[in-house]
Amino acid sequence: MWYTWRYQIPILLDLNLRVIAPDCLGYGGSSAPKHPETIYSLKSNADTLAALLSHLNIQSTILLAHDWGSMIAWRFYNFHPNLVTHIISLCVPYDPPHPNSPYLDLEKVVKRLPNFTYQIALADPQTLEDMQGKDPIRRFLKAMYRGVGDGRGSKGGNINVRKDILKSVGDMPRGWIIGEEELEWYVERFFETGMHGPLAYYKNRRKNWEDEQMLQDPIVRVPVLFIGGTRDTALPPSMALGQKKFIPDLTSKQVEASHWMVWEQTDEVNSILKDWIGNVVFASKAKL
Repeated sequence: MWYTWRYQIPILLDLNLRVIAPDCLGYGGSSAPKHPETIYSLKSNADTLAALLSHLNIQSTILLAHDWGSMIAWRFYNFHPNLVTHIISLCVPYDPPHPNSPYLDLEKVVKRLPNFTYQIALADPQTLEDMQGKDPIRRFLKAMYRGVGDGRGSKGGNINVRKDILKSVGDMPRGWIIGEEELEWYVERFFETGMHGPLAYYKNRRKNWEDEQMLQDPIVRVPVLFIGGTRDTALPPSMALGQKKFIPDLTSKQVEASHWMVWEQTDEVNSILKDWIGNVVFASKAKL
């Protein structure tokens, strides 16, 4: 949701950049259709963003993204490279399309990457049933929005489970990286739209693979800034090591933070953004 970027939008505006911060489909103020579920695929989201830019008469864009937004941003470039001049991805490294590789279901992925076990639980239809109402949504978000030093404690908090994720996380105290009013803002937004949209992203692995069969060029040919969190348990730094061979113009940075670096290390993240935009984005514009 746009609110994720509440500490970054002001510094981008100070750089005289036009900022458009849409909520992903299924989140916040955006539509949250229940059918077809494939509307939440990466290509569907990428095509929707392309339509938004066309509606706004924008010919090119700098992408700044995090989490599922980063996955959409990477595929937006793959499907619409002519619309992208630069990419900034937080936490999520580039995973190139694999059009000639066999489909891997989530079970096989988790065998290779146990840190993705939680995705099995989030793709489970029972999880959607369990997240009806503000109280279960609040408990889930309190377990999710945690930074370095928060710990999990004796009241639960293990998210990386195969099933019954709400039972596993229990009812934890709110973490330090998010205030009470901010937490309640998220609870209200997720309650208003429902959790079917956010959880549908985890159910589109096959559709995403099918769409990628048309993508034959894995190389990202625009400047990229990647910022990884050294304490990101879902996406540890080791997962970013292979992206350099697909991104010739890559700047890679790390901050001592969890998955929620934009809240946890706001000043450091903002400093990296400002430096890279000044030295790379504006420099390339000056050459035009």
